[in-house]
Parts: sequence; C-alpha cells; structure tokens
Amino acid sequence: MAHDCLPTEAQLKYRHIPASDARCFCGREETVEHAILMCQYASEVWRQIRKCFVINCKPHAFLHIKQWLFDFFR
Repeated sequence: MAHDCLPTEAQLKYRHIPASDARCFCGREETVEHAILMCQYASEVWRQIRKCFVINCKPHAFLHIKQWLFDFFR
C-alpha cells in the first residue's frame, strides 16, 4: 500500500496491463487511496473500527497514502 504497487485498476493501467473495466463497488476509479480509505464502503469499515478502537487518524486527512499509513502507525 505504501509503495502504491497493489494491483488496483489505476496501477494496472499505469503499467499497461490489460484489466477489466470493473470499478470499485461504488463505481469510481479504483486507486489505493480510494479503495482503502475514501470509498463509502471503506469509510464505513473505518467508522466501525473507530467504534472498537481508539484511532485518531482520519482517513481523508492526508496528501499521499504513505503519509496516512505512517500517521496511522504513529
């Protein structure tokens, strides 16, 4: 995730690898940031996690996924 090498739709296109035109569950382009943090479905998962654990890191407060991941672990 931190190295942006997960086989998302955007990463496969960048590497010129044929991929289906399938989108994330919500119909938006599949990027690491969107699939793990910003998608409405991922946001709900994070909301449920915050109910059970004390997590201060906000999924939408980052410039790059690597920054968010380091902030999360801090």
